[in-house]
Amino acid sequence: MVGALTKIMDIKGLKQHLTPFINLIKDSGVEYFWIAGGAIRDYFVTGGTTPKDIDIWFPDIESRNAVIKYLKLCEFKSKKLLPRDRGETFSLIKKSLPEKYIHLAKGSKYSYHLMDIGTWDGLSGECHTLTKTPQECIDKFAYTIEMGALDSSYNFICHPDYEHHISKNILVIKAKQDSFPRADNRRLLKYIDDGFTIDQENLLLWLENQEASFEYRRRLKNK
Repeated sequence: MVGALTKIMDIKGLKQHLTPFINLIKDSGVEYFWIAGGAIRDYFVTGGTTPKDIDIWFPDIESRNAVIKYLKLCEFKSKKLLPRDRGETFSLIKKSLPEKYIHLAKGSKYSYHLMDIGTWDGLSGECHTLTKTPQECIDKFAYTIEMGALDSSYNFICHPDYEHHISKNILVIKAKQDSFPRADNRRLLKYIDDGFTIDQENLLLWLENQEASFEYRRRLKNK
């Protein structure tokens, strides 16, 4: 599934691939933001052919809301609100896009079916501080293979082991607590289905995190 290492870390190709989305957001007048997570990983693993969403993050609520307002003025179709007032999701299905941006549609050059416009505060139920930079943002992701970002100035930011773990199909979990067990389960199963492996140490860490999450949810319910 994974190609040669030089293909995996084709940063120049990644920048070219995502330029139309960066241009779209800059059309709103907002200058600084970043694309992070699955869309970055997917480009390095498959060349961006896996159907999924693209996540675009902002350092503050004002910038995020300005972009959301612009997209709606352009007649992009909103699909849903993100949890915890994190932002909004827009459709990238061809019939949902304004003519000016039809080149972003799923099924043309791209496979993305949704675009998240958001601010990120991590997965923890007790964390409500917005991340202000790409580095802060990816530091709150669960797996090292998710910890890559490209900002609107075309700077690429990633975890020190990002390249190695993607090239070897390795799952390494960053310790975290108070997450969302069902979402975590689905994510782990998806990665294993995609050919990634997880060693005993990281599997034990994952299980410990699940136990901590269940306990946290139980306490919330009993308050």
